[in-house]
Amino acid sequence: MVRTFTPLGWVAVLCSCLLTSCLQVEINSIGAKVIHQRKDESVILWKKRKVGMPGVFEYMGNRTAVLVGGDAPIDFKFHGSSVTMRGKLGSGFTIGSAVAVAADGYYLTAAHCLDEKGLRLVGYNGREIIFAPEVRTVWSGKDRGQDLALVHIAAKRSPYFPLADASGVYPGAEVLVCGAGGLKLAQSAGKILVVRDRGGEGSSVPWKAVVHSAPLLKGDSGGPVMNEGGKLVGVTSTGGAFALPLVGKRWVHSYRSGAVWADPDWVRSMIEEDRRKFRGKEGAAFTVGPRHAER
Repeated sequence: MVRTFTPLGWVAVLCSCLLTSCLQVEINSIGAKVIHQRKDESVILWKKRKVGMPGVFEYMGNRTAVLVGGDAPIDFKFHGSSVTMRGKLGSGFTIGSAVAVAADGYYLTAAHCLDEKGLRLVGYNGREIIFAPEVRTVWSGKDRGQDLALVHIAAKRSPYFPLADASGVYPGAEVLVCGAGGLKLAQSAGKILVVRDRGGEGSSVPWKAVVHSAPLLKGDSGGPVMNEGGKLVGVTSTGGAFALPLVGKRWVHSYRSGAVWADPDWVRSMIEEDRRKFRGKEGAAFTVGPRHAER
């Protein structure tokens, strides 16, 4: 079942839990502070851009969700135009991101964002904040060496990213990236640097590795890599930075982040197969209506 909350809007998903994972360590580090600054600087040229009518940040935010892994209890509170998630100190849950790719609740994410103890999803469909207490894994590439997964929640009529075909994924293309790194939904920008076939030159596997220069933090994994036309050119897998020692400090000066592009026909075929398999069965409803909640 999906519970849909209706606060005034979706500015950010703030995780005020005191995480004991490596995420907390990285957020408190000097390097992460530099990356936060570089992320803010990188999106300046995107601030006035639009995809159709919406601004690019609104367009992207309406199609990006936060994945919470683990079995720890989480409390949600609303504060005007934002929603806060609170967890117990030491509960050890994880934060990742997910990308809507169909109107009826299908999301792509990174396979390493999956948690065997369970997943929950928080997203926004342009009108309401959605909370899904259970997320079903449709397909995972873990066993095939692919950091990509397809998951599903019981939702309907949600905005989603159109998928770019292979001709739209090339070095030099400008990209905007979004994710929950830094404990809130935020964007960064860069350019595609390298595109590689996952199975080698001329391989028929439906994935490609996309290397780009947008700065990322832990938690951005599973989020969208979008081109200027609003199409999905990748799902974030890794993020890295090169540091240059200067007077005893290490300043980040170059970024190499990785994403996985998936063939649109392959993704659509997986979704269609899953719809046929689970249509009409409990737990895979596509007609969940809005439920209002005040907390």
